[in-house]
Amino acid sequence: MLTKAYSFASYGSQARLVTIEVNVFDGKNADYGLELEDDKQSTSIIGLPDTAVRESKERVRSAMLHAGLRYPKGEIIISLAPADLKKHGPAFDLPIALCLAAWSGHQKDLDPASAESKIAAIGELSLDGNLRAVRNVISCAVAAKKLGFRYLIVPKSNSREASLVKDLVVIPAGNFMEALAAYLAPAKSPSVAFDRNLLEAAACDYDCDFSEVKGQLAARRAAEIASAGGHNLLLFGPPGSGKTLLARRLPTILPPLSEEELIESMQIYSAKGLVPKDIRQMIRRPFRSPHHSVSLSGLIGGGLQIEPGEVSLAHNGVLFLDEFPEFAKNVLEALRQPLEDGFVNIVRVAGSVTFPACFMLVAAMNPCPCGYLGHPVKKCTCPRRAVESYRARVSGPLMDRIDMHVEMPFVPYEELTGKEAPESSKSIRERCMRARSIQLERYKKTRLRNNAQLNSAAAQKFCPLTKEAETALRFAVTKLALSARTYTRILRVARTIADLGNIEKIEERQILEALQFKGFKEESPG
Repeated sequence: MLTKAYSFASYGSQARLVTIEVNVFDGKNADYGLELEDDKQSTSIIGLPDTAVRESKERVRSAMLHAGLRYPKGEIIISLAPADLKKHGPAFDLPIALCLAAWSGHQKDLDPASAESKIAAIGELSLDGNLRAVRNVISCAVAAKKLGFRYLIVPKSNSREASLVKDLVVIPAGNFMEALAAYLAPAKSPSVAFDRNLLEAAACDYDCDFSEVKGQLAARRAAEIASAGGHNLLLFGPPGSGKTLLARRLPTILPPLSEEELIESMQIYSAKGLVPKDIRQMIRRPFRSPHHSVSLSGLIGGGLQIEPGEVSLAHNGVLFLDEFPEFAKNVLEALRQPLEDGFVNIVRVAGSVTFPACFMLVAAMNPCPCGYLGHPVKKCTCPRRAVESYRARVSGPLMDRIDMHVEMPFVPYEELTGKEAPESSKSIRERCMRARSIQLERYKKTRLRNNAQLNSAAAQKFCPLTKEAETALRFAVTKLALSARTYTRILRVARTIADLGNIEKIEERQILEALQFKGFKEESPG
């Protein structure tokens, strides 16, 4: 008897359909070339399984015995198709067990139309039959929906992330018997649905606020522009000027995740096994802040089974790199491709995987090794060569990919202790959301989502200039010998400034403000 079930194999942050076929040959079978003794039992799993998949037969056997079901005798062949796709992990335990359950008295109960066409299953079995959580469940749910499956059986602890996918009935199961009951009668089984009202209620619930950033009016303005357009931002200033404080509060002024962005981010986190249990953490924009000792594979991604790195975990959110020049040279240079393309393609001998990496880079650095170049009170002790060497740790091409460079000077006592409260995150976020809605409407017929994604051709199309603005920009490009990338960068920032003011045609004042974020001031060491 041949039985089938459907499941999914993880492939980066995506999932591919896998058909599980189980054939059991009892005793002698001349057609298959078998002559087994009556009590002999053998189980083979084919289809490029890894060790975890091959060991599933022991977990399945124990789970079935605890459930009171007979494990078949004879030669058992379990095929995972397509055969040329490598299978890894314990997620195939449940569909394999469901196939074998047909040999334990449920043959007549199984509905082939339901079991083979409309329902899929994923989950790891413990020896006592309980279901354990597995990775990449939300990607399996996305794939199931695209392929026309109506039901998906998942472990209870994975049900919340799977329920994010609309128009798919997600059936949570705590153990094998619950999963088997759902497999036999999916329409009668309890399902779980995600409460969409939680998205609005918890999306803007943060423990910090932008009003905590004292002084630094220029930096606050730059942060608002960067958030409204998704621009990369470099903060430079002396220690204690508030660079880290401001960066960690940037997510509080970013627009909430859309449902499409939420699913994209959860697919990456699920592939890494990092789906948060707290609903607030799940629906906030990601904020990643790796230490400067992070390795290349830790930042970009990689590993034996190719897992996403920090640039992908920050997708649709913020990647904050504090002490920017202290990162290894090769690690920083690896940022250039994802900053330009919005994705990272990791190639290994085992294969290649593409992860999305469309993030907002926020970097913080001191103006010199001692940190006090340009400080009004403390004197810089760095020789000019040390300052030049320190800044040269970040290459010109990488700096050119950061749209906005803003100085954060020393904050005087009067501003720190002022009684007037700075503007809160809520009011700034509302302006950013209005600017983002303008951009979504403008780019609805393109693949662009925000102004930071404009390339040179798109900038020419979507950034109309007044005559005064064009004159000012021409003078700046000629006088300062700006590169073509810097020219496009200025147009992108000016476009966002205009969107914040709900202005269609870019004016001279938006160009002049964008030019203020061009780069470092030239200052001499003490």
